[in-house]
Amino acid sequence: MGGAMRALAALVAVAGLLPLLSVAGCPSQDDPPAGTDGTGAATGGSAGASGSSGAAGNTWDPVWHETKPKDWTSYPPDNLPDCGDGCRIAMNLPLRNPAVYGHSFSERWFSSDTPKGVGFTPTSDGPTHAIPLDGNSVRRSSVYGDHISYLRSFGIGDGQVEVASLITGETKIAFRYTPAEAGDNSVWRTVMGPRHVFWLFPGGLWARNLATGHVKNLGGNCWSYCPTETQVLCDDGVILTIDPDTGASKFLDYGGEWQTHGTCSPGRTQYAWVDYRDPPGPGSTDFNRSGGEVYVHDLKTGKTKRVTFDSPSSPRGKVYPAIDGDWVVWNEPGDSEDANPQTNAALLGAGALVKFDMKTGQRCRLTSRPMRLWFKSLHGTHVYGSWFDLPSSEVWLADLDLEHPSLTWDCVATPEWTL
Repeated sequence: MGGAMRALAALVAVAGLLPLLSVAGCPSQDDPPAGTDGTGAATGGSAGASGSSGAAGNTWDPVWHETKPKDWTSYPPDNLPDCGDGCRIAMNLPLRNPAVYGHSFSERWFSSDTPKGVGFTPTSDGPTHAIPLDGNSVRRSSVYGDHISYLRSFGIGDGQVEVASLITGETKIAFRYTPAEAGDNSVWRTVMGPRHVFWLFPGGLWARNLATGHVKNLGGNCWSYCPTETQVLCDDGVILTIDPDTGASKFLDYGGEWQTHGTCSPGRTQYAWVDYRDPPGPGSTDFNRSGGEVYVHDLKTGKTKRVTFDSPSSPRGKVYPAIDGDWVVWNEPGDSEDANPQTNAALLGAGALVKFDMKTGQRCRLTSRPMRLWFKSLHGTHVYGSWFDLPSSEVWLADLDLEHPSLTWDCVATPEWTL
């Protein structure tokens, strides 16, 4: 899986992280190279194709017919762990995501694989629901607007990508595959966008236009995806933008070196990542890295800005940034930790949470306690991420209020920052 497999290897190497995150369903390195399968990828490409290809023989229907809200299975906040002052558990079910990515998010919803099926909860602090297993494996979810995509697996090489309304429950099949077409392969990710639903399958990334039903093979295989109205941002060691209608791709802002941990804002107007173009970063990889600075890109203006300026004099590793509006957050090593660990795996345990105000240039580190959050998203002044509860050995979606009065921050100015 390219960058995804590198990220997986790094996560597994982190002490104590292996029991936290399930890796089931990620394709092995023995899977055929992208584009060599031919059968499943090619026959799965047309809406209305016969047999199990396309959408199980059905022409794609762009109209959502049902309007009555569905009575989804609900899960109350029972026996939730305590994630500390200023923090709450945002989803009432533990997470069961593969090790290479965390929760899916939009402006309205969070979703995640859970023991009860695909869990989802509103960002406005509402109830947790789940799309039930119904005797099958339901996983790999992604949300956008009021719709969710996920994989329903019936067995090895046998499954379908479904798209459902989170309001009414109306469900459509976007892609169906069988062992005759896919062999031992499977869809290992879905991505919900405003105009397309995407899935990863032999041949790389595939897209179905929700209005026309047209299916396009976009190729590639990325660690993370961020779909907007006009493009898909793809992180696989470099940050690319892909046109979902034509497949044309280009760099977002390539400085010639490794780029990683790319993520978008909930409204899909901003993008943040860790970049190694600044000395001593050049030549860095997952397993031999140095430095790394947070960069942000405004998708409306097309402008990129460097946020942190530790290198070259005092290089400090950064991991899992998130962005929304005027704020950027990330984790970095605390004062008692190695500031610049050589491997990305060693960096994943960084315990210091940092927030940066793009209006003032203030960089603030949380000093009242360590707060390790993986796979973060930022919603206003609330940061959400995968948080490990040691007593239960479970991973939960935690919500930390950055402005909670119990939290203590050590803030310094960033003289190099300009508006």
